[in-house]
Amino acid sequence: TMMPWAVYENYGDIHLLRQEYPVMKAWVERMRQDDRLDGDRGLWLRGHQLGDWLALDKPDPKDAENPFGATDLQYTASCFYFYSTHLTAKAARALGLEEDAAQYDALCDKIKTAVCEEYFNRDGSFKIEGTQTACVLSLFFGIYPPGGRNLVLDQLKTRLAAKNNHLDTGFCGTPFLCRALSDNGANDLAYTLLLNDDFPSWLYEVKLGATTVWERWNSLLPDGTISGTGMNSLNHYAYGSIVDWMYRNLCGFNPVEAAPGYKQAVLRPMPDPRIHSAKMEMDTASGQYKLSWRYDGQDLHYEVTVPFDCTADLMLPDGRTEKLTAGSYIF
Repeated sequence: TMMPWAVYENYGDIHLLRQEYPVMKAWVERMRQDDRLDGDRGLWLRGHQLGDWLALDKPDPKDAENPFGATDLQYTASCFYFYSTHLTAKAARALGLEEDAAQYDALCDKIKTAVCEEYFNRDGSFKIEGTQTACVLSLFFGIYPPGGRNLVLDQLKTRLAAKNNHLDTGFCGTPFLCRALSDNGANDLAYTLLLNDDFPSWLYEVKLGATTVWERWNSLLPDGTISGTGMNSLNHYAYGSIVDWMYRNLCGFNPVEAAPGYKQAVLRPMPDPRIHSAKMEMDTASGQYKLSWRYDGQDLHYEVTVPFDCTADLMLPDGRTEKLTAGSYIF
């Protein structure tokens, strides 16, 4: 479900989405089949779940090499049951399948309610262990009791602080971690995680000479030798997903669902003075976008290029939104 929607969002190929939609629908129905076997509550409670694979949050140091993270497996599965259903509803709507879209919207509401009742207290605190990943999935997918967002965010900040502002997320939490922070008012923490250069962090890998991102946070040991763990790729997407945050948040380049393929874009850079400047270029299906920002003392400068026959909304730090057509701009 995630890949077909990402391809449609980035390239705007409605024919490919139509081709892949039956696969998206089949996967949601497969999860719903399991759900119905357990009382049709809106939860995914069965099957061999891998959960937050290769997280570093097992409380017992002796369990450090256990690939299963500490986040509740059924909570994680149910969150992704919601997310897949949500993406399938969006795909159905893009394809004009309003009956399917309404059905999957209703299922999303049911899953969200069920997850909140099963795994959260009414104030937004967790009934299960509120790991970093548990918080991230709650924030990124918008699954928490009414008014509970800030409590979940505070829990995530507390969990990060307990690790000296280092992550311990695995395959399920890491792709959304920095995005969840930046999008919920904790952009400074997202930058801290990016800029950490001791274990575990992305720059720890760079300092050890990595030119690709590893499958495990500790694929290489400090002396440069391969760790003794099995299943150890040195070129893996799960943690490399930080680049998605670099484009969407650090540089601020975001697609618009109503105009896929970047015919329209939302430009919402989120600078931090710990990085003096940033620059991106992206060749989209609609042409090349460019965006850069830099600090000059206390002043912040933007340069933006929007390609031919495209439009973009540029959100400035003072709250203004500039409506841009094709051309190059300086702010």
